[in-house]
Amino acid sequence: CSVLLCLPPGFARGPCALAAAQEWLVLDGALRRGALHYGLDDYAWLPAGHLAASLASERGAVLLAFFDREPGWIEADAAAAVVDAAPGSPGRAPIERIATHDMPWTSHDIDPSVQFLRLTHKVLRHVPETGEKTILLSMGAQTHPRDWREARLAHDCVEEMYLLGGDIIGERGTMYEGAYFWRPPGCWHGPFGSRRGSLSVIRFLEGRHHNRWSEEILPFVLEPAHAP
Repeated sequence: CSVLLCLPPGFARGPCALAAAQEWLVLDGALRRGALHYGLDDYAWLPAGHLAASLASERGAVLLAFFDREPGWIEADAAAAVVDAAPGSPGRAPIERIATHDMPWTSHDIDPSVQFLRLTHKVLRHVPETGEKTILLSMGAQTHPRDWREARLAHDCVEEMYLLGGDIIGERGTMYEGAYFWRPPGCWHGPFGSRRGSLSVIRFLEGRHHNRWSEEILPFVLEPAHAP
């Protein structure tokens, strides 16, 4: 499941763990997990059964959160007995905390054929063995395809996005802050552009991200019909 998770002011738990792998980014407020403090845009990925001494939010928090199975609480004394889906396999090491504002932006490994969008990213998690990847993606303002025409895109993996800010103009209208999509493999989309630029969280799952282009060329317009 992919959720917006609200922790109310004063939320607190003692030693705790979840029966699911959890991945989250702080959208609002702050929280403390054991000795670690998480503020705006801080990120974590934790395997199932990963124990915390405590979890608390004095003033409340909103998290963009992803779980790989039902995220039920398990007692601290049982956490060590939890067997993850693939113990010891690639990508199961915890990422306790990333302060994303301290990371540099880079265009390394971005497909040059989409660089008319002036894309840069911050890779938060990548499992080379499986292709699983989570990134922050920035798109430039007043970007559009050359000559206002472009082919459509598809990927051989799941693509999931939450728009943190700005706008993305696509074939289904203009997406603004809070917009979300989940695309199965092989789903054609685009062409894309932006008036004000954008910042988004992107996840690639169940395969490796690679851009496939359609033979059909479509026009790009700044005010497409709203068709969610």
